[in-house]
Amino acid sequence: RVDQAAFTAQLSAGLHNIHATYYGPNPTELTGHPADEWGFAIQGGLQLKNLPTGPGDKLSISAIYSDGAPKYVIGGTTGNSFAAFGGGADPGFYQGFANGALLDGVYASPGGSIETTKVWAVQGGYEHNWSPEWQTSVYGAYVHVDYNDNASAILRGSLPAGFLLAGSIYDPDFNIWQIGTRTAWTPVKNLTFSGELLYTALETPSTGGVVA
Repeated sequence: RVDQAAFTAQLSAGLHNIHATYYGPNPTELTGHPADEWGFAIQGGLQLKNLPTGPGDKLSISAIYSDGAPKYVIGGTTGNSFAAFGGGADPGFYQGFANGALLDGVYASPGGSIETTKVWAVQGGYEHNWSPEWQTSVYGAYVHVDYNDNASAILRGSLPAGFLLAGSIYDPDFNIWQIGTRTAWTPVKNLTFSGELLYTALETPSTGGVVA
């Protein structure tokens, strides 16, 4: 990390050990398990300060790439699965449906090795100080989750028979878009009131329908 009057720059990285359970529907030590894999993540960030738009204003950008360590990008202590639904006239069906599972890796049983999941993201934000008491920020992010061909085939094979309707396509890759804004008021030191709006969109290339 480098801190200067005009900017702050940071580079960070992490390692993650992926340890799978035993093979089979009735796993035991006798069935064995895949060899461990090592996942990693690397992130770079830059914050520009002393902007011409006003004192205290900041512009921040960052990018992160992970292989076998998706929680360095999203998730962490929060949920690791995401879903989006749309309404329909028939209560038994949805007009839209999106679902994303965030996994360190995928393997087939028996004998398969771990296929690691690749995730990358870009993020950015700008903060403007209207006065010493009022600040407004806008920010956004894009995340892409990529399962390779082998992992996608394993996940498709794990679906129950007849789950997908004829002509449907299941692709476990997905994207997340986010854009938001926050306004904060600090009337006195160490006391801040704030309001925030955040819009999140989940995209998946899966098409068609499923059997409820």
